[in-house]
Amino acid sequence: MCLEAMRRYLLVWALVPACGGLVVADDPPPTVEPDPMPEPPPGAPDMEPGPPPLPGEAEEPRPPLTPLGAWVALASPQWGMHFLEPAELRLQAAALDPSSPVWGMPRQVEFFLGERRVGTAARDPGRPGLYVVRTGGVPAGTYLLTAVALNENGTRSTSLPVRITVDPRREGGRPVRVLREDIVLSGQDSLTLEGTAEAPLLVVGGGRRIRSAPGWRGRLVLRHCDVQGLGSPTLPAIEVSVAGAGAVVIDHVRFDACGLVQVGLSEAASVSVQRSEFRANALMPVVDQPSTSAPAFRAVGTSSGSKLFQGNRIGLSWAAFERGTGWLIGGNRDEDMNMAWGIRAGLHVLGGSDVTVRGNYSHDTCGPGLSQCLNFEFADVRNLLVEHNVVRASAWPVRGVSGEVRYNLILDSGHSWLQAPASGTRVHHNVFAQVSGPVRYAPEQGVFLYGATGVELYNNTFDGGGRALQWAGQVISIAAGAQLGSLRSNAFVRFAPEGTPPLVGGSYGERLPSPGPERMGYADYNLFYNPEHPRPVAYAVRVSGRTLGQPGFGAHDLGRDGPGVDPRLPPPPLPYPIPQGALWTGELRLSQVLAAYRAHYLPGAGSPLIDRGDPADGPGNDIGAVGAGAPHPADRFGLPFR
Repeated sequence: MCLEAMRRYLLVWALVPACGGLVVADDPPPTVEPDPMPEPPPGAPDMEPGPPPLPGEAEEPRPPLTPLGAWVALASPQWGMHFLEPAELRLQAAALDPSSPVWGMPRQVEFFLGERRVGTAARDPGRPGLYVVRTGGVPAGTYLLTAVALNENGTRSTSLPVRITVDPRREGGRPVRVLREDIVLSGQDSLTLEGTAEAPLLVVGGGRRIRSAPGWRGRLVLRHCDVQGLGSPTLPAIEVSVAGAGAVVIDHVRFDACGLVQVGLSEAASVSVQRSEFRANALMPVVDQPSTSAPAFRAVGTSSGSKLFQGNRIGLSWAAFERGTGWLIGGNRDEDMNMAWGIRAGLHVLGGSDVTVRGNYSHDTCGPGLSQCLNFEFADVRNLLVEHNVVRASAWPVRGVSGEVRYNLILDSGHSWLQAPASGTRVHHNVFAQVSGPVRYAPEQGVFLYGATGVELYNNTFDGGGRALQWAGQVISIAAGAQLGSLRSNAFVRFAPEGTPPLVGGSYGERLPSPGPERMGYADYNLFYNPEHPRPVAYAVRVSGRTLGQPGFGAHDLGRDGPGVDPRLPPPPLPYPIPQGALWTGELRLSQVLAAYRAHYLPGAGSPLIDRGDPADGPGNDIGAVGAGAPHPADRFGLPFR
């Protein structure tokens, strides 16, 4: 796909992240007949025709910016997702009704497959926020799914439609394995369940499981399989712990209406999960709190064997990697991209060392109702590299990171794009932006440091999107006791917050004296351009031992006072212009998304960003995430992975 074609392609909606609960309909699960491509229910918004779709692209509708008024949106499933007949579907919506006195919740949400109502979820003040129904027995066909919310004042809000497909089982044309009991692996046992690309093996779980006895040292291989109904909401579909030189291989497997997949590792065991799909009708709980929710995939423990998680799709919840070493999550090719798209969708790395998270895509569709939503979660990871990822739309898109964070596109925070980086983390050549709509109470800050020292933020572009995005806080917040080691060669553009918070200051809402406390080790060569910001203040915290205007503290800043210096960048692409359904199917590639944003943030001729970055980082250093002058070796945002 050419860059210009992608720019003019259809826009994708985004949900506003917030806090709350889950509502389950009391309606019994109905059985529905196929209704191929029906019209949405009366009252659905008109679709803008837009440009004709390019070959192979998903025909997603063009939404406006997310409004601050009443709205409803489908949080799960998403455009272009597939299921296996007779399909078990978990339909979930996020909704907001500012006129409602009950947590801003509409009275109810109805769900439709075509024009057929398949369930109604009423609001529950005890578990505020989200609405979900479950329906079973859906036969093969293509359906338009919509949600309709009844608001407090009697008005109705209708979601944009989502197209899903239920595929036939074709039991007569391919091999079938029906489990009559749990499969328990022990000793040196090995199990291979394998079909072909043309005729995948259908594994009918019937609520049974694949698990291991203590001390198992064999091999488990699932390759080219459709696995349906394995496990339950409370019991994992696969729960094995492998030791010795054993291995778990999951390759081209589609988990449909299955429970959690969990692998334990020790000694020299290896694991490879590639080109597989954890579908949005997964059975494990994904509810209002993370503590009572479960991931779609979990790997626990360390071993000396190889560990790969590549090219997978997660339609609900997250993938967790706990206490592991040597994980490669993603890779160097577009085909290695892991895509998590749905409620609580992301990647969590908790403990361990020598982990690379490269070339992945995460869009968390949590809306008002879910608490503690995030995309990339890290904790106590040594030697971590996070690069060339696209991370979208949660309270905290990236939290607890350490090591090096570079060449990422990080969008749409509810609280902060980057929270609590560990001491010594280097964050450079990333684009941070709001692109999908205003958030009524947040973000409080873009980057929030607390309890850490020596963090370096350099050559990043921070884009608030202008007045339409209604940014609500500081861009950089440094709490008491934290220290930002270096803030250099960054571009701060188009922030128009309510009130007059500084761009770089203390904790959200903290009242600081003038000239402010010493919480930075270095701050210079930054550019500021915020013409819609009333009386902008660049720094409310100081560099230790220096006065503003001295070298090392603003002497070489551009536009620090007043509206700033125009960087000659085009207006931001609003709303987010990427057809995510095409990413899900592989018709659109991650490298194309990053390349499109590189082209957008490429400084124009005569831009003051060009070759004006801190010369201590080498000749040809630009300000911001993308360079345009003399080449600089670290200027790799949107360029091929390596």
